Amino acid sequence: IRRDGYPAQDIAKHQLEIVGVVTSGGRANAEFVQKEFGLSCEKDLAGLLNKKPAAVFIATPDETHYDTAKEALEHGIAAFVEKPLALTLKDAQSLVDLAKRRKAILSTGHLLVFHPCVTMIREHLDRTGQEPRAIFSSRLAQFPLTAGRTVLRSSLVHDISMVDLFMGELPSKSFC
Repeated sequence: IRRDGYPAQDIAKHQLEIVGVVTSGGRANAEFVQKEFGLSCEKDLAGLLNKKPAAVFIATPDETHYDTAKEALEHGIAAFVEKPLALTLKDAQSLVDLAKRRKAILSTGHLLVFHPCVTMIREHLDRTGQEPRAIFSSRLAQFPLTAGRTVLRSSLVHDISMVDLFMGELPSKSFC
């Protein structure tokens, strides 16, 4: 994905093979995945990495992102990590450095840039040559937050991503 948020290619036309799933949901969950989707369900990441996938998608509790991504990258396997990439800047930088050393792709998810409303705004700005003068955002927790999560930690990253997308730079001032 390019920095401007547009897909570098039409990935919907490419077929991907899912080689397996890792779940901590126990035997019943593993059996469900096998029956419903015909996928093997591994008990840990090592079992999946032994299958030599081209990439892993990490959608686990935030506190596991760093260790999980690190393990994949150490095997030279591309890692798409759901936000946040890591809980600290030091850990995030460590993952970036490891990905460079291992020549593996490391990416984090900001799916809001593909939302139809965002696409419509971006296309309007591109077509008219207009630039936003200010961006206002208000976040409320629609659903109960899990332990350790806050509205800012769960959602603010999307707002910052939108500012970067529409303005081409990160905000210089923010008010909470």
